[in-house]
Formats: sequence, C-alpha cells, structure tokens
Amino acid sequence: MKILPYSPQFIRDKFDCGKSSLNNYILRNVTKDVKAGACTCFVIINDNKEVIGYYTLSTESIPKSDAPLEYQKKINYPYLPVILLGRLAVDKMSLVMVTVN
Repeated sequence: MKILPYSPQFIRDKFDCGKSSLNNYILRNVTKDVKAGACTCFVIINDNKEVIGYYTLSTESIPKSDAPLEYQKKINYPYLPVILLGRLAVDKMSLVMVTVN
C-alpha cells in the first residue's frame, strides 16, 4: 500500500466504501475539484494501483473567537486559517482484508 497525491491514472471503478456520495465523488468529481484547486486529494492504493482509500484537504478559516485561547492571544487577525478534512473513505473489501491479515 502507498499513500500518494491523487491522479486520474489510479483505478477507481471498484471503489466501494458503502456510502454512495463518497463512491461517486472519487469516480466523478475529484478530478475536477483537484484541477480547479478546490481541494487536494490523497489516495491509498494497493499494488494494482486500485484506490482503496482517500481523503481530501482544503483551506478554510474560522473566527478567532472559536479557537483555543492560546491561539487567540497569539494571532491578531479576526479569522484563523485551518485545513479542512473534507472527505475520508476506505473501501469495504480492503478494510476487511487489512483487518484479517
């Protein structure tokens, strides 16, 4: 298994995490989102270059008042930059195989 930045060359058509919105995202939307800069995506692939898991990251900001006090004192901006974990999915069959081994 390897964790790599997403590329359309990886095999995605067998991916099934059990949630249709996450399955559809990796099949139909991730390429557009990555190209547009809306997010970055990292995939876990097996030796056959099949996607067995993925996650997306994007930038976001939160109000300074929502941050822990230690950060509120250090930052003089009204909003703090954060990284948002947007999607996280693992293929059902791959999860079973890892658990059994």
